[in-house]
Amino acid sequence: MPTDGYQGFNYTNPDGYTYYVRKHNPLVIYNSVGMNATRGARLRNFNDFAVDVNSNALSQWIFVTPNLLDDAHDTNVKYAGDWLDYWLVPLLQDPNFNSPNTLILLTFDENGDYNINNQIYSLLLGGAIPQSLWGTTDDTFYSHYSTLSTVQNNWGLDNLGRQDINKTLNNVFAFVADKTGYQNNGLTTENLPLLNLTGTYPGPLNPNDYAPYPPPTNGIGAGGGPTYFRPN
Repeated sequence: MPTDGYQGFNYTNPDGYTYYVRKHNPLVIYNSVGMNATRGARLRNFNDFAVDVNSNALSQWIFVTPNLLDDAHDTNVKYAGDWLDYWLVPLLQDPNFNSPNTLILLTFDENGDYNINNQIYSLLLGGAIPQSLWGTTDDTFYSHYSTLSTVQNNWGLDNLGRQDINKTLNNVFAFVADKTGYQNNGLTTENLPLLNLTGTYPGPLNPNDYAPYPPPTNGIGAGGGPTYFRPN
């Protein structure tokens, strides 16, 4: 991303390669962020990240998307692993980045085969992980909504009234749930929902089959609060 709050759909570097695409930067897609100058300015590149680390000024919550080479999209897992060795591993030794309360989620968005249930590699690391859990695996069923539910649970935030209040999909990371007392759903491999459904659906972004956004469901989420409705 060439500049803070960049609005373009992609960016081609001087070497002729398109390293950045907007679809991998989800927050800029929301009008409440991308069309708000103050919030948009919080969408920053890796140069600014380095400045914040050195200044001990990192935000409490950060979403990092590598470029199309470093995230293995245009390369492979080994390439991405080499980049993580270069970028992330040294940061784990920096107290400005990795404090005793730091939780880092390293994950992917999808597997390589749409014919099977979507199962992706995810790794939790950082100072917040108890030593008793180092090198262990977790059999709890998680979805991408679990990342949102865990954030809501940790900070006591309201929910969005979408799948983040669906008890089938919103399990909180188990070691966080153990600390907060949140009850996960206990699903096993015999009754997991299908997560590989792909296709075209009616919606506000479908030019051939338009449907408006449905209103959010007002319910209690993992943060213990109600659904958030932005004031008019």
